[in-house]
Amino acid sequence: MDTIYLVECFWPGATVEVVKAAVERARESAPAQPGEGFAVAFVGSMLVPADEVVFFQFTAASEEDVIRAAQAAGLPFDRVSASLWLEPEEETSCD
Repeated sequence: MDTIYLVECFWPGATVEVVKAAVERARESAPAQPGEGFAVAFVGSMLVPADEVVFFQFTAASEEDVIRAAQAAGLPFDRVSASLWLEPEEETSCD
């Protein structure tokens, strides 16, 4: 089972257009990796303009594979971390 990795980029001045271009590069670089002996899948991204941070999410068997994919995509990342996606177990009410 692959792990979900969060690629964190401190990216001053990042705009939606710049991040969209990076997303396309991430999409293109991830599927190309299996031919090189490792598999990475791009999941999505999130821009936090107020903090000048962009998060990219990948699934892969190892952190090293994600680092290679992020480098191939030209992402200006500061850190790669294994993460967990937690779905809500049930609807909660604010009443």
